Amino acid sequence: MFEKCEPEFLHDLVLKMQTYVYTPGDMIVRKGEIAREMFIVASGYLEVLGDDGRKIALLTTGNVFGEIGVLNLNGGINR
Repeated sequence: MFEKCEPEFLHDLVLKMQTYVYTPGDMIVRKGEIAREMFIVASGYLEVLGDDGRKIALLTTGNVFGEIGVLNLNGGINR
């Protein structure tokens, strides 16, 4: 996603980043919320759960999520 970005842009982006620590069982985002953040899994993993609570995906170190909603200028909804 960022491989063709100018170094100055990446520098500015890194300065705006915040670190969050989540523990097992923490809910990070919910379906239907307004997307305001993009997340990068720095270490560990997280499960994406469907409406019925079953695991539908597993995100691991280096995975990114939330970027599509953030890029939507009208305020994307998490789907």
